[in-house]
Amino acid sequence: MNHAQLISNLLFQYAEYIDNGQLNLAADMFSHAQIKISSRKDQFIGKDELLALWKKIIILYPCGTPRTKHVITNPIIQIDELSGLAKVKSYFNVFQPDQNQVIRLILSGRYYDEFQLQNEKWVWSHRDYTHIDFAGDLSLHLKDFQLRN
Repeated sequence: MNHAQLISNLLFQYAEYIDNGQLNLAADMFSHAQIKISSRKDQFIGKDELLALWKKIIILYPCGTPRTKHVITNPIIQIDELSGLAKVKSYFNVFQPDQNQVIRLILSGRYYDEFQLQNEKWVWSHRDYTHIDFAGDLSLHLKDFQLRN
């Protein structure tokens, strides 16, 4: 598998973990990363703070999942093989059924990610969660949380 495929698989694995309610596994993917959740320039959190935030705000249903589908598309992957660094821009769309089982797009935006090659494996070194393009009704997905850009 080439480097771009390996990095794409990390993006898709993240979505699968979140949608399966496996928040611990999703957070573990960010063990080496600085995570930006606010537009404040120098404010970053680590994986433990990210996991705590997810557990506080994401609604998990009796099935153990948030009943969402995170669809990550259009990855633009720039790899510098000499330095072992990669930058990735991608789109995300989050879908969720409402109380009547109508599937709705509830959130859409862009991820800005950076990866680093460590021991021949790509790992996240940075994620920027602040690029929200559209937000719909998040009341069935998030508890008491206001999106801030």
